[in-house]
Amino acid sequence: MDLNIIDAMRGRNGDIANRGYGMMDPNGNVVFQAENEQWGEMFNESLALILRKNITN
Repeated sequence: MDLNIIDAMRGRNGDIANRGYGMMDPNGNVVFQAENEQWGEMFNESLALILRKNITN
């Protein structure tokens, strides 16, 4: 299995990916990444962090 994006986001955990989220710019550079097993359950908090990171970058 090809995990190139996962590797770029520093999200690999052996042969699988950690749960989390991140953002890349149009050139493929990682703007930020966060490991969070509960990101979906904490959607409002996750979205607030994404919006803050997007505004400041």
